[in-house]
Amino acid sequence: MKQFQHALVLGKFYPPHLGHHSLIRAAAAASERTTVAVLASSVESIPLAARVSWLTVEHSGDAGVVVVGDMDEHPTDFDDDAIWEAHVAITRSVLSRRAIMDGNPAAAAVDAVFTSEEYGPELAKRFGAQHISIDPDRVTHPVSGTAVRADPRGRWQDLAPATRAGLAARIVVVGAESTGTMTLSECWPITTKRRGCPSTAGCTPKRNWPRPRRSLHRPMSTVWYGRLATSWTSPTDTRAPRTSPPTLDPFSYVTTIHGQRLCGANGISAAPPPGR
Repeated sequence: MKQFQHALVLGKFYPPHLGHHSLIRAAAAASERTTVAVLASSVESIPLAARVSWLTVEHSGDAGVVVVGDMDEHPTDFDDDAIWEAHVAITRSVLSRRAIMDGNPAAAAVDAVFTSEEYGPELAKRFGAQHISIDPDRVTHPVSGTAVRADPRGRWQDLAPATRAGLAARIVVVGAESTGTMTLSECWPITTKRRGCPSTAGCTPKRNWPRPRRSLHRPMSTVWYGRLATSWTSPTDTRAPRTSPPTLDPFSYVTTIHGQRLCGANGISAAPPPGR
């Protein structure tokens, strides 16, 4: 039996960084259930869905952790009781959604609030919960969302792999067949000294491309283009977390569009990844 039944970790996670992950894991270690409430604003540049996705991936192995997001357009004023209550109401809605997801709508209440912020005790008080302060002086992880936004490249190592993959800028070289796109791609690591997915040939060598069922003298099938587009997604997303932004991306979506133009829309489908 853990110390707490249901813990709340609340923040913008704009973007999620190692300090956030440490806080969430501290809550998960002490609580049977941990709800991570991601509250975003429409004026912020990183979509709410992306933050929820990155946190969910990073904490998929932490028992009891569920990440739930919502929009919170209210201003911040720790001296205004009405504004406090507006923020708390949104958070209560998030907790209710978590309880419904668990199949027990009556289990929304929390008995612990984990934060690294000065407002933590007041937040916990409004939920009738105990406040647990984790690394308030940022000694273990001297990083903040503001610092990451100001210098993403300099703070790259303070981000988890899923967040790096989502924030890495991708450069797509687009052109018709035999117009030099591969040459430009192969020059990328030389001119920029960046690692990652150096070219379409580097990600999926031509000798390993899916072979069309028909002769090359006949139109390539939608199946061939579909397999090619899919084969390019995994290597790029695997390499992106290990690189410093930007990275070269063959971009399966572009391949999909090219295949649709040549072969027709039926049989090939792909959508741009979130935030790409």
